[in-house]
Amino acid sequence: MTRSRSVCAILLVTVLALTGCGSESSDRPSQLDAAASAQQLTQTAQAQPTRTPWPTEWPSATPPFTLVPTAVRISPTPYPTRDRSGPTEVPMGTLIPRGDWLSQPFADDTGETRTLDEFLGRAVVLQTLSASCTICIEQQGRLLFAAQDRYDLGLLTDTVFVALDVVPGESAARLRRALQAGLSEYWPTAELILSDEVPADYLFGAASRSLVTALERDFGPDAAIPEAVTVIVIEPDGTAHLLYEGLVDWHDLRDAITLFGNRLPEDGS
Repeated sequence: MTRSRSVCAILLVTVLALTGCGSESSDRPSQLDAAASAQQLTQTAQAQPTRTPWPTEWPSATPPFTLVPTAVRISPTPYPTRDRSGPTEVPMGTLIPRGDWLSQPFADDTGETRTLDEFLGRAVVLQTLSASCTICIEQQGRLLFAAQDRYDLGLLTDTVFVALDVVPGESAARLRRALQAGLSEYWPTAELILSDEVPADYLFGAASRSLVTALERDFGPDAAIPEAVTVIVIEPDGTAHLLYEGLVDWHDLRDAITLFGNRLPEDGS
Protein backbone atom coordinates (compact mmCIF):
# COMPACT_ATOMS: atom_id res chain seq x y z
CA MET A 1 0.00 0.00 0.00
CA THR A 2 2.84 2.39 0.87
CA ARG A 3 4.51 1.64 -2.46
CA SER A 4 1.26 2.28 -4.31
CA ARG A 5 0.84 5.64 -2.57
CA SER A 6 4.42 6.59 -3.48
CA VAL A 7 3.82 5.78 -7.14
CA CYS A 8 0.60 7.80 -7.13
CA ALA A 9 2.40 10.74 -5.53
CA ILE A 10 5.14 10.64 -8.18
CA LEU A 11 2.55 10.49 -10.95
CA LEU A 12 0.66 13.42 -9.42
CA VAL A 13 3.82 15.55 -9.24
CA THR A 14 4.64 14.69 -12.86
CA VAL A 15 1.16 15.63 -14.07
CA LEU A 16 1.27 18.93 -12.19
CA ALA A 17 4.70 19.73 -13.67
CA LEU A 18 3.52 19.00 -17.19
CA THR A 19 0.39 21.06 -16.65
CA GLY A 20 2.49 23.97 -15.44
CA CYS A 21 4.70 23.80 -18.54
CA GLY A 22 1.70 23.72 -20.82
CA SER A 23 0.14 26.71 -19.13
CA GLU A 24 3.12 28.99 -19.79
CA SER A 25 2.11 31.59 -22.34
CA SER A 26 4.27 32.40 -25.32
CA ASP A 27 4.55 35.85 -26.81
CA ARG A 28 4.83 34.34 -30.26
CA PRO A 29 3.09 31.38 -31.92
CA SER A 30 5.06 28.27 -32.73
CA GLN A 31 6.05 27.56 -36.32
CA LEU A 32 3.30 24.96 -36.49
CA ASP A 33 0.70 27.48 -35.27
CA ALA A 34 1.87 30.15 -37.71
CA ALA A 35 2.05 27.66 -40.59
CA ALA A 36 -1.48 26.50 -39.85
CA SER A 37 -2.67 30.11 -39.75
CA ALA A 38 -0.97 30.85 -43.07
CA GLN A 39 -2.46 27.72 -44.62
CA GLN A 40 -5.94 28.78 -43.52
CA LEU A 41 -5.41 32.33 -44.84
CA THR A 42 -4.28 31.04 -48.23
CA GLN A 43 -7.09 28.54 -48.58
CA THR A 44 -9.69 31.11 -47.55
CA ALA A 45 -8.49 33.72 -50.05
CA GLN A 46 -7.63 31.52 -53.00
CA ALA A 47 -8.79 27.98 -52.22
CA GLN A 48 -5.31 26.64 -52.90
CA PRO A 49 -2.68 25.10 -50.60
CA THR A 50 0.40 26.98 -49.48
CA ARG A 51 2.83 26.95 -52.41
CA THR A 52 6.02 27.87 -50.59
CA PRO A 53 8.11 26.30 -47.82
CA TRP A 54 8.04 27.69 -44.29
CA PRO A 55 9.07 31.36 -44.59
CA THR A 56 10.96 33.57 -42.21
CA GLU A 57 9.40 36.02 -39.78
CA TRP A 58 9.20 39.74 -40.40
CA PRO A 59 12.76 41.11 -40.77
CA SER A 60 13.63 43.06 -37.65
CA ALA A 61 16.83 44.77 -38.72
CA THR A 62 18.62 44.43 -42.03
CA PRO A 63 18.03 42.21 -45.06
CA PRO A 64 20.52 39.54 -46.10
CA PHE A 65 21.80 41.66 -48.99
CA THR A 66 24.08 44.64 -48.35
CA LEU A 67 22.76 48.16 -48.83
CA VAL A 68 26.19 49.72 -49.24
CA PRO A 69 28.59 49.48 -52.20
CA THR A 70 30.05 45.99 -52.26
CA ALA A 71 31.45 43.40 -54.63
CA VAL A 72 28.90 42.67 -57.32
CA ARG A 73 27.40 39.28 -58.10
CA ILE A 74 27.84 38.61 -61.79
CA SER A 75 24.99 37.55 -64.05
CA PRO A 76 25.61 34.25 -65.89
CA THR A 77 24.85 35.95 -69.22
CA PRO A 78 27.22 38.26 -71.13
CA TYR A 79 26.58 41.93 -71.81
CA PRO A 80 27.29 42.37 -75.55
CA THR A 81 25.61 45.79 -75.62
CA ARG A 82 27.22 47.22 -72.47
CA ASP A 83 28.71 50.62 -73.19
CA ARG A 84 31.34 51.60 -70.64
CA SER A 85 31.60 55.08 -72.15
CA GLY A 86 28.02 55.85 -71.15
CA PRO A 87 26.63 56.85 -67.73
CA THR A 88 28.75 56.18 -64.67
CA GLU A 89 28.05 52.81 -63.10
CA VAL A 90 26.17 52.74 -59.82
CA PRO A 91 27.47 50.31 -57.15
CA MET A 92 25.10 47.52 -56.25
CA GLY A 93 23.20 48.11 -53.04
CA THR A 94 23.13 51.89 -53.53
CA LEU A 95 20.20 53.76 -52.04
CA ILE A 96 18.77 56.12 -54.68
CA PRO A 97 16.73 59.19 -53.63
CA ARG A 98 13.53 59.96 -55.47
CA GLY A 99 14.16 61.66 -58.79
CA ASP A 100 12.55 62.55 -62.11
CA TRP A 101 12.65 58.89 -63.16
CA LEU A 102 9.46 58.64 -61.13
CA SER A 103 7.65 61.04 -63.47
CA GLN A 104 8.79 59.64 -66.83
CA PRO A 105 6.08 57.75 -68.74
CA PHE A 106 5.65 54.14 -69.72
CA ALA A 107 2.79 52.37 -71.48
CA ASP A 108 1.02 49.45 -69.79
CA ASP A 109 -0.41 46.42 -71.59
CA THR A 110 -3.74 48.18 -72.16
CA GLY A 111 -2.04 51.10 -73.88
CA GLU A 112 -2.55 53.48 -70.97
CA THR A 113 0.26 55.89 -70.12
CA ARG A 114 1.52 55.46 -66.55
CA THR A 115 4.28 56.86 -64.34
CA LEU A 116 5.94 55.40 -61.27
CA ASP A 117 5.09 58.40 -59.10
CA GLU A 118 1.42 57.43 -59.21
CA PHE A 119 2.41 54.58 -56.89
CA LEU A 120 3.93 56.78 -54.19
CA GLY A 121 2.58 55.61 -50.86
CA ARG A 122 2.88 52.01 -52.00
CA ALA A 123 5.89 49.72 -52.25
CA VAL A 124 7.11 49.00 -55.80
CA VAL A 125 9.27 46.11 -57.01
CA LEU A 126 10.55 46.99 -60.48
CA GLN A 127 12.51 44.81 -62.89
CA THR A 128 13.78 46.04 -66.25
CA LEU A 129 13.62 43.29 -68.83
CA SER A 130 12.69 42.23 -72.35
CA ALA A 131 10.09 39.87 -73.76
CA SER A 132 12.87 37.94 -75.51
CA CYS A 133 15.22 37.61 -72.51
CA THR A 134 15.23 34.13 -70.93
CA ILE A 135 17.08 35.09 -67.75
CA CYS A 136 14.68 38.00 -67.27
CA ILE A 137 11.74 35.60 -67.25
CA GLU A 138 13.56 33.41 -64.72
CA GLN A 139 13.96 36.44 -62.45
CA GLN A 140 10.23 37.18 -62.71
CA GLY A 141 9.59 33.60 -61.61
CA ARG A 142 11.70 34.16 -58.51
CA LEU A 143 9.86 37.39 -57.83
CA LEU A 144 6.45 35.70 -58.09
CA PHE A 145 7.65 32.90 -55.79
CA ALA A 146 8.67 35.53 -53.23
CA ALA A 147 5.29 37.25 -53.56
CA GLN A 148 3.49 33.94 -53.03
CA ASP A 149 5.58 33.34 -49.93
CA ARG A 150 4.57 36.72 -48.46
CA TYR A 151 0.93 36.06 -49.32
CA ASP A 152 1.00 32.63 -47.68
CA LEU A 153 1.97 34.24 -44.38
CA GLY A 154 -0.36 37.21 -44.70
CA LEU A 155 2.66 39.53 -45.13
CA LEU A 156 1.96 40.74 -48.67
CA THR A 157 0.96 44.35 -48.04
CA ASP A 158 0.22 47.09 -50.60
CA THR A 159 2.86 46.33 -53.24
CA VAL A 160 3.07 47.00 -56.97
CA PHE A 161 5.15 44.59 -59.07
CA VAL A 162 6.25 46.22 -62.34
CA ALA A 163 7.80 44.28 -65.21
CA LEU A 164 9.22 47.06 -67.39
CA ASP A 165 10.36 46.31 -70.95
CA VAL A 166 13.26 48.62 -71.88
CA VAL A 167 13.87 47.40 -75.45
CA PRO A 168 12.69 49.84 -78.14
CA GLY A 169 9.91 48.45 -80.30
CA GLU A 170 8.68 45.89 -77.78
CA SER A 171 5.23 46.36 -76.27
CA ALA A 172 3.87 45.71 -72.79
CA ALA A 173 1.24 43.39 -74.28
CA ARG A 174 3.95 41.27 -75.88
CA LEU A 175 5.85 41.22 -72.61
CA ARG A 176 2.78 39.97 -70.74
CA ARG A 177 2.25 37.17 -73.27
CA ALA A 178 5.92 36.15 -73.04
CA LEU A 179 5.82 36.05 -69.22
CA GLN A 180 2.57 34.10 -69.15
CA ALA A 181 4.00 31.54 -71.59
CA GLY A 182 7.35 31.30 -69.81
CA LEU A 183 6.02 31.30 -66.25
CA SER A 184 3.24 28.73 -66.46
CA GLU A 185 4.32 27.21 -63.13
CA TYR A 186 4.12 30.60 -61.39
CA TRP A 187 1.24 32.15 -63.30
CA PRO A 188 -1.39 31.23 -60.65
CA THR A 189 0.49 33.63 -58.37
CA ALA A 190 0.39 36.33 -61.06
CA GLU A 191 -3.37 35.84 -61.37
CA LEU A 192 -3.68 36.08 -57.60
CA ILE A 193 -1.82 39.40 -57.57
CA LEU A 194 -3.90 40.64 -60.50
CA SER A 195 -7.11 39.79 -58.65
CA ASP A 196 -8.94 42.07 -56.23
CA GLU A 197 -8.35 39.66 -53.35
CA VAL A 198 -4.92 40.93 -52.34
CA PRO A 199 -3.54 44.46 -51.70
CA ALA A 200 -1.07 44.23 -54.57
CA ASP A 201 -0.87 44.85 -58.32
CA TYR A 202 1.13 43.36 -61.18
CA LEU A 203 1.87 45.71 -64.10
CA PHE A 204 3.47 45.09 -67.47
CA GLY A 205 5.00 48.17 -69.07
CA ALA A 206 7.07 49.39 -72.01
CA ALA A 207 9.38 52.23 -71.04
CA SER A 208 9.57 55.48 -72.96
CA ARG A 209 12.98 56.68 -74.13
CA SER A 210 12.91 59.39 -71.47
CA LEU A 211 12.28 56.83 -68.72
CA VAL A 212 15.11 54.58 -69.94
CA THR A 213 17.45 57.58 -70.03
CA ALA A 214 16.47 58.60 -66.49
CA LEU A 215 16.96 55.06 -65.19
CA GLU A 216 20.38 54.82 -66.87
CA ARG A 217 21.43 58.12 -65.31
CA ASP A 218 20.36 57.33 -61.74
CA PHE A 219 20.70 53.53 -61.60
CA GLY A 220 23.51 52.97 -64.10
CA PRO A 221 23.69 51.69 -67.70
CA ASP A 222 22.68 48.15 -66.70
CA ALA A 223 19.14 49.41 -66.09
CA ALA A 224 18.71 49.50 -69.90
CA ILE A 225 20.26 46.05 -70.48
CA PRO A 226 17.68 43.29 -69.90
CA GLU A 227 20.31 40.57 -69.36
CA ALA A 228 21.73 42.52 -66.42
CA VAL A 229 18.53 41.62 -64.51
CA THR A 230 18.17 44.98 -62.78
CA VAL A 231 15.80 44.77 -59.80
CA ILE A 232 14.85 47.94 -57.92
CA VAL A 233 12.72 48.11 -54.77
CA ILE A 234 11.04 51.48 -54.22
CA GLU A 235 9.83 52.46 -50.78
CA PRO A 236 6.46 54.23 -50.34
CA ASP A 237 8.27 57.60 -50.06
CA GLY A 238 10.02 57.13 -53.42
CA THR A 239 13.42 56.11 -52.06
CA ALA A 240 14.81 53.25 -54.15
CA HIS A 241 17.16 50.35 -53.45
CA LEU A 242 19.21 48.86 -56.29
CA LEU A 243 19.61 45.17 -55.55
CA TYR A 244 22.72 43.21 -56.43
CA GLU A 245 23.77 42.34 -59.97
CA GLY A 246 22.63 39.09 -61.53
CA LEU A 247 19.72 36.88 -60.57
CA VAL A 248 18.32 38.01 -57.21
CA ASP A 249 17.50 35.14 -54.87
CA TRP A 250 13.83 34.76 -53.93
CA HIS A 251 14.71 34.86 -50.23
CA ASP A 252 16.26 38.32 -50.69
CA LEU A 253 13.26 39.48 -52.70
CA ARG A 254 10.92 38.19 -50.01
CA ASP A 255 12.74 40.09 -47.27
CA ALA A 256 12.99 43.25 -49.39
CA ILE A 257 9.24 43.21 -50.04
CA THR A 258 8.62 43.08 -46.31
CA LEU A 259 11.43 45.34 -45.13
CA PHE A 260 10.91 48.21 -47.59
CA GLY A 261 7.16 47.97 -48.05
CA ASN A 262 4.21 49.08 -45.99
CA ARG A 263 4.27 47.39 -42.61
CA LEU A 264 1.31 45.48 -41.29
CA PRO A 265 -0.89 47.34 -38.79
CA GLU A 266 -0.01 46.72 -35.15
CA ASP A 267 -3.08 44.53 -34.73
CA GLY A 268 -1.98 42.42 -37.69
CA SER A 269 -5.14 43.14 -39.68
